[in-house]
Amino acid sequence: MNDTSLSRAPRRGLSAASRHLAAPLSLVLVVSLGLPAFLGACAAAGQERAPALETRAALAVEPPAAAWFRPAFRVEDFVGEERAEGPEASQGQTPPAGTQDPAATKPAAAPDVDIPIAYVSGEAIDVRSFLTRLWMRSNDVSREVLDRLVVENLALIEAERQEIAVSPTRVDERSEAAWKALGESLERQGKGVSIAEHLRRELGVDSEYYRRQLRREAILQMLAERVVRAWAFARPRCEVRLVELADQAALDAFSAGLAAGRGFDALAKELHRYREKEPDGAHVTLVKNDNAELSRLAFHTAEGSVAGPLAAEQGRHLMLRVEKFLPPVTGTWKEIGATIEKSLIDAPVDDLEYVQWRAEMVKSYSVDLEPFFKLIGVSH
Repeated sequence: MNDTSLSRAPRRGLSAASRHLAAPLSLVLVVSLGLPAFLGACAAAGQERAPALETRAALAVEPPAAAWFRPAFRVEDFVGEERAEGPEASQGQTPPAGTQDPAATKPAAAPDVDIPIAYVSGEAIDVRSFLTRLWMRSNDVSREVLDRLVVENLALIEAERQEIAVSPTRVDERSEAAWKALGESLERQGKGVSIAEHLRRELGVDSEYYRRQLRREAILQMLAERVVRAWAFARPRCEVRLVELADQAALDAFSAGLAAGRGFDALAKELHRYREKEPDGAHVTLVKNDNAELSRLAFHTAEGSVAGPLAAEQGRHLMLRVEKFLPPVTGTWKEIGATIEKSLIDAPVDDLEYVQWRAEMVKSYSVDLEPFFKLIGVSH
């Protein structure tokens, strides 16, 4: 898994761990849940991406035979009354893995598309030509946008099923933070222009339109955070500390230290690959999954004990210590909403949570990207 920006400082030490969380599948989708409009403006302004406004994860996804197409959601419908918890949900936390909605049907073949996006001397430039050229010139960006839409819809489906609603006050705070961050970036770069002028020049939009997009994306991100955390809390979990060792020599030194009676903490401070940012190792919460090597190892290790090594990419190795086992927290959103909200304040959702959630969602809901690839004439 590639390094990702999170709603807190990036955990680069977790990249090697992610490969142990999901079964090997074929189509890699790089998922971004954040503020695409804001990020687009950031790119135009040449600023760095703001970690507080984006959550990304990488996950392999098997393209299924059929897709579940739902009517478009109205995002504002998920903003509830001024309270942390939403209405009582009538169903459980997640449908059984591998199940599909009864309304799921095989999508119709993609129709021929002839939508003009421009005219040159009366001759139309078709949207298919535009998308094909965009794909060939910037595959990563195209896939990122496509995958973001996929994950947004997965989160919306789950939010609707659980009847999750987000606080309008918190939505306003999130969108205002994005607006303020853009202004501060322009000021740092010495652009000498207002946000409104920057938006007109770089994006061709006015402030009102941009603020509406910020609000919409804030709702989407907040729903995704709550959906993922509710899913994780409904399952047995354990808190672990991970140490990534750069090579065999580091692993040998770590093993020798343990054999000599040295503590996990001291060895992490000396040998963890990312000890400057994580001096005592990476703190992560794993959801129980017997099909995932890292989770399986953790749940077969006694609390307070050390386990490993697990082989990682490029000759690296992982060692872990189980800190604490956590029981499931289940119920309707009305019953568990306040607990979920507090947990997000204490510890924002991280990339490993998203990976585990996404692996489960693609078992429950089909994801079919074939219409897009058929539209642009690309075999994938």
